[in-house]
Amino acid sequence: MNRSIYIETSVVSYLTARPSQDSIIAACQQITRLWWDTGRRAGAAYISPYVIEEASNGDPDAAEQRLAALRPIAVLPVNKEIPELAEFLLLGGGLPAKARIDALHIACGVSSNPGIADLELHPYRQPCPSTRAPWPVRGAGFHAARIGNTL
Repeated sequence: MNRSIYIETSVVSYLTARPSQDSIIAACQQITRLWWDTGRRAGAAYISPYVIEEASNGDPDAAEQRLAALRPIAVLPVNKEIPELAEFLLLGGGLPAKARIDALHIACGVSSNPGIADLELHPYRQPCPSTRAPWPVRGAGFHAARIGNTL
């Protein structure tokens, strides 16, 4: 069965970054590269304009590597529900106010394509998550089966 997967900026950052000297980050990079080469192909991958915007920031050479990795991935459209759902996640859905871009990623992933079952968001599990977590988007009328790393 094919899954639909929303890939957040952290994933492509781990994928394209120089190998880290930190053993935990290096392991995350290695797992991400393995998943990118094999596991990602198990479903349809999507990104949002928010991913492109974030991936474009920083060192120009590193940004170009991130953008090159993202080019073959379909970009979800932004719709009017995204800011509303992001606000819901910030006000009562468990995200801190400083996580506005993360809320936009989640909102885009669950509202733009109802078939998206997995949201690849590395920062929400420590380190290199392998568990699946439900998210309170159901309270806003949306559904995402798993948020975290689906490796």
